[in-house]
This record gives sequence, C-alpha cells and structure tokens, in this order.
Amino acid sequence: MSIEAPIRLKVPEQDLDTLSLFPVTAEAARDWANQLPIANPRGVVQQLVEALTEINRCRMAPELRFNILAALQGNLDSATGNLSRRFLNQPLVMPEEPRQQAELTENLYSLSITAYTSVAIQALNDRDSVRGMNPARLVCEAILKALEFCGRKLLLNFQLHRPVEPNGWLTMHQLYAMGERQELARIPVKASDGSETSISSCYMVAMMLGCCKPNQLRQADLAAIYTALQSWSGQLSLFMPGEGEGLFLVDLERDQPPLYSALYRNPQNAQCRQINTTALV
Repeated sequence: MSIEAPIRLKVPEQDLDTLSLFPVTAEAARDWANQLPIANPRGVVQQLVEALTEINRCRMAPELRFNILAALQGNLDSATGNLSRRFLNQPLVMPEEPRQQAELTENLYSLSITAYTSVAIQALNDRDSVRGMNPARLVCEAILKALEFCGRKLLLNFQLHRPVEPNGWLTMHQLYAMGERQELARIPVKASDGSETSISSCYMVAMMLGCCKPNQLRQADLAAIYTALQSWSGQLSLFMPGEGEGLFLVDLERDQPPLYSALYRNPQNAQCRQINTTALV
C-alpha cells in the first residue's frame, strides 16, 4: 500500500474506566461467562451484547482487552450457534421473534469486530504496553479474529438475503490492508477450530463467499460453501498490480465486493489486488 492511503478503521471513544458486569480482568470475565444461563441462548446473547458494548468503551491495555474477549469466546460461539438454529430456515419475511434473534446475533458479530479491531489498533499504536506476548503477534491475532467475525456476519447477511451494511466490505479490506502493511498477512495462526490459517486466508474466505452468487443459494448451501472455503482458501493467491493476474479484483479503498477484473473500469492502482483462482478451479 502507498503511504498516501491511510487505514480507515473507526473504533468507539473509550470513555469508561470500569465495567458494570464484572471487574476488568480476564479471570473475572471468565467467571461471569460461566454463570450465564446456557439454556437461554437469547438471554446469553443479550448479556454478551451488553458486555461487549461496555468493553468497547472501556479504557484498558490491548493485551488485557484481547484476553477478556478470549474468556468470552466460548460462550459467544455456543450462544450464537444455538440461536441461529431458531431463526434460520424461516420464511423470507420472518416472524417478529426470529427476526429479533437474527438482529441480536448480527449486533454481537458487529461488536466483536469492533472489539478486536480496537485491540489491533491499540497494540499497533502502543507496542510498549504489550508485555505478555509479541506485539506483532497480538496485532496479527486480533486482525484475524476481527476478519473471522466479518466472515460470520457476511454469511449471516447472505443467508437472510440482506444487503451488506455500508462500509462492511471496506472494513474487511482495511483489516486485510493493515495486516499486509505490517507484513503479517501470511503468518500462520491457529483459528478458533484449532486449524491453521492466516489473515490472508481468512480474508479470502469472505471475498470468495461474495463471488459465489449468494443470492441464488439456499441457507444450507451457503453454510457448506463457507465451511469448504476455509479449507480451499490456501489454493487462492492474492497479487498486487503487475505481479500477477486473476479472475477477480478487489480495491482496498472501496466499499464493494470483489469484481471480475475484466469489468473493473478504473485504472488499477496500488490499492488493487488481483485474486487468482486457477489452482482452486
């Protein structure tokens, strides 16, 4: 990326010193999460939304923020998985209760994206505050987690036949651009399921999901493709202009999904990336 193209990611103002639900420690967050009513997925998601809203506004070191988020991860995955079974496979015009459950889940994904984006930005801007792990590693893992939640939110939008919200694509592009600029995009990292992935691979999952004509697929088919793409992403290559050619193209400065390279009407610049799918095909 050129120096003239700053990363455009926004995080909330941090105007809180404490949290109302638990003390600002990873241990307290884990204890609080263990007390959540797992038999009530909607209630768990509502409480996690409240917790993440406060966490995103609370002043704390990036490493502590990351550890608190990790303490909540298991409950978040379990609750959203259970809740999704209640609003997927519903009529296109959903009844009130499933619609509210879907909106809660989407909100939780958005808050998680913001939380991990905050970790990455803070760790990048204040490396000296990171003590327990390599600052670059923290940035890398935070970007990866943010992109994972971007992918889950994108899948949900496609399954519910909803448009991607404004700046949704741009957020993914800019998260990838941050990782690429710090030379972290291809560093192997453990994903949530224990498999090995990277910022680049995780980004490619979301980009290819946007290229598979999601409006023509059923919800179960989209979920199957999303899962398969996590294994297939290693067969995809991303090139800067002049370094290679690809069927698709993304512009890291534009809020739009990948386009066929042949249909991209603007001159390619340093913010464009070609996606080569030849090995996967």
